[in-house]
Amino acid sequence: ALAWCPFHSSLLASGGGTADRCIKFWNTHTGACLNSIDTGSQVCSLVWNSHEREILSSHGFSQNQLCLWKYPSMTKIAELTGHTS
Repeated sequence: ALAWCPFHSSLLASGGGTADRCIKFWNTHTGACLNSIDTGSQVCSLVWNSHEREILSSHGFSQNQLCLWKYPSMTKIAELTGHTS
């Protein structure tokens, strides 16, 4: 999963698979990893909020949930569960 930040043109978010489970933030000018957070499950997609400094992640195995995160603190604001696949 990849998502370009709408408020910082050189910031890219990436999401890892079942083994990695991390959301990572990259400075595309320098190639540096700015932050990494273990979400506990596979990251399937990432979408930035264009009005707030937030990012939404969707997850597959093993939690199957949606999570809304505050950026840059990566504090989890909300978690939606309920789907099974």
